[in-house]
Amino acid sequence: MSENENELKLAEKLIIDAVEEHWNKNQRAFLLSTLGSILKRQFGDTSALFPKGLKDFLREWPVVALVQHPDVQEKTGLIPATVPIPDDISALFAKGHPHLSEPNRVSYVQAFWDAFHTPIEAPRFVSIKTGGFFEIVDGKPDANDVNYEITAADIAPTNFQQPMAEKVAATQEKISAWLARHSLDHSTFARKRSPRDNRIVSSSTDMLKQVFSKLSHHDQARISIPLDIVLKLIS
Repeated sequence: MSENENELKLAEKLIIDAVEEHWNKNQRAFLLSTLGSILKRQFGDTSALFPKGLKDFLREWPVVALVQHPDVQEKTGLIPATVPIPDDISALFAKGHPHLSEPNRVSYVQAFWDAFHTPIEAPRFVSIKTGGFFEIVDGKPDANDVNYEITAADIAPTNFQQPMAEKVAATQEKISAWLARHSLDHSTFARKRSPRDNRIVSSSTDMLKQVFSKLSHHDQARISIPLDIVLKLIS
């Protein structure tokens, strides 16, 4: 893998993590301009990573969903790709906007979400394991698991030209129908973050802040940490 490809993968992870963290905390769109500033701080000149610009990159490679404020042309935001886009998009930019109703605001585990929009080449199952864990199996599942099949009819139709909002809505509809058919709760397949994880991240962040706060502004300005190391520190 070339250095540019490696940086691009790191950038994609940073984008997804930043947008999801902002959404989980605020239930609002993450401004594209803010993301651009973060990427520039981490990579410097991003023109090699995004030759057509960050906005066009996210249109062509939608690792997150782009949303445009209907009244303010300069306001472009980002939300997780698995979150349905509401009819009133401006609500995504408003402070304290009403939460989307469950299960429509749930953010599913990526593998589960992908299972409903990627073509099926072999029989596909959602296998529920002891303890409530699950995995997606393309092929023959373990007979000891509780298995639910995803058929070709459960796959959302894909069209490269289709707007992201329509793709997300179609996938959400297929998932909701599948869950209802099997009497399964959407929360089983939602992204989860335990309070312990939050404490660890908070503790690690506070520790780093305390260490850096002891340095002079001149010394702080000299610090340059590779993005992969930053991701390891906060993961």
